[in-house]
Amino acid sequence: MRRVLAGLIVFALLAASCVAPTPGPAPISVPVAPVGRATAGFGDVFGLGHTAPLIMTTDGDYNAAEANASHIRDVASYYGVLWMFNWLDYDKSPLATVKNPIDLLRSLNPKAVVIGGTHTYLIPWSGCSNPAFPQTCAIYGAVDGNDWYVYDAAGKRLKTGTGSWINWTQGYASWLADFVIGQAARQCGGVPCYNGFYVESEDIPHGIGSFFSADLDRDGKQDMDPARLTKCQLDAVQMDGYAAFARSVNEATGLPVGGESFGPGLAGAGSPNYLLGKETLYFDGAFPNGAWPDCTTDPYGGRGGYTYLGDAWGLHMASALAFQGAGTPGVLLRGDMAFPTENQARRFTLATGMMTDMYTVPHIGQNPDRWPCDECLVNAAGRSTDSPADLGWAGRPQGDPFRLRDGVTMAQAIARGERLADDVWGRFYTNGFALTNPTSAMVTVNLPEGYAAVDATSRPGGDTAVNNGRPVRSVSIAPNDGRILRRLPGPLPTTIPPVTLTPRPSPTATARPTVTPTPTLTPSPTPTLTDLEQVKKRVSALETVVAGLK
Repeated sequence: MRRVLAGLIVFALLAASCVAPTPGPAPISVPVAPVGRATAGFGDVFGLGHTAPLIMTTDGDYNAAEANASHIRDVASYYGVLWMFNWLDYDKSPLATVKNPIDLLRSLNPKAVVIGGTHTYLIPWSGCSNPAFPQTCAIYGAVDGNDWYVYDAAGKRLKTGTGSWINWTQGYASWLADFVIGQAARQCGGVPCYNGFYVESEDIPHGIGSFFSADLDRDGKQDMDPARLTKCQLDAVQMDGYAAFARSVNEATGLPVGGESFGPGLAGAGSPNYLLGKETLYFDGAFPNGAWPDCTTDPYGGRGGYTYLGDAWGLHMASALAFQGAGTPGVLLRGDMAFPTENQARRFTLATGMMTDMYTVPHIGQNPDRWPCDECLVNAAGRSTDSPADLGWAGRPQGDPFRLRDGVTMAQAIARGERLADDVWGRFYTNGFALTNPTSAMVTVNLPEGYAAVDATSRPGGDTAVNNGRPVRSVSIAPNDGRILRRLPGPLPTTIPPVTLTPRPSPTATARPTVTPTPTLTPSPTPTLTDLEQVKKRVSALETVVAGLK
């Protein structure tokens, strides 16, 4: 009887070993373009062949003492610099040890672009006694001489501190366009000094503030009366003048022109941006998830029934992609948000920026440093450097940004009206893979073969816990964090492993009851023994059992 039972057990196990295994989740197909067929026009706006990561810096142009060789060398670690409207006149200041900073910058980095920027909302920004700042003084003189100020209904000039707000009337817009066109004609080393222009700010400056009481048309009535103008329509009054300025400069010079473009349409955050199609260079000054300017999250000042959905990250991304889709290049400047570490802040900002075709400023403020971030400049050996020759190491995008749980592109999710900040996103590049996690959960992403972390061991202050240079098949990404991996030699993936997210609580995460658990990637199945080997193992085990039954 025991021998019969043992035989039945053997037969049953042999039969079971011949049953086909239940198939697991299918890999996710991702929108990957073949190498060489990347996003059209990527990095070509300035005609210098820039590739990812597209990093730019901002530098305060009201300190002539920064015109020294060491500081200009710091700026050379980026593809471009914003704010340099006063650089051309530093030769007049005894504080400047470099009298031709743009020439020096381009000798250190031939691919560097210079975007001249100026304040056009608060006058005077600085005193006019310094000969290194004639542009600021010229604008102040024109505004003051023509009374291009903002007044309230009682005829009182609106101020913040000692400065007064500029009213973007057609007169001011026309004068400023002629002034900037004159600056565009200036030459540095036989070529135009500037590659583009930026103005701060073209709409309500840095939030609503005292503009609630503005009377822009000077008819003795407050514009913010709910029966007349809403807060965003008040923006439109200002932006009409700005749009005329931007159009005039672009048509006369061929250079891209922009201002602080990020903001909602007149019907709320989900409506088309008022400046879409009206400017040739997009700027977002609170990227990637800042709630500034105020008009973005509360365009009616608490009136009118508008409800903000809370997806600031999604608003920034949707706005950038809308301008990008209209053929407008852009610069995404990191906003003043809190992060656990500076390395995480720069990594998340850059990884999110790499979901677009726009330039990203990974640092805060106007103080560039020579080592922008672990992943900003990387050499052929995969090590972080400060060499301008190592800019653009990740190459060109190989397809659109996609959602890791199902392969849906970001553009498709926006068209469906889905919240973007509830998911993890990725984008393949010729030589890298960018991942960004705007959710409130720590997530683990299992990766295709052939990727490694950047080696940040030689970068001062590098995050070697994240960027140790080793090959990776799995990464854990904290909330508001990202990863930018380098691709090892081999074919570009066209699929990612199946998705089985298990989010883990993070001490830095903020609970949001509306967040849907977001899947992450599972590892590829571990190779198993063949069916025959499995049968042999089971038979051997049964022989042991049978021997014990005898």
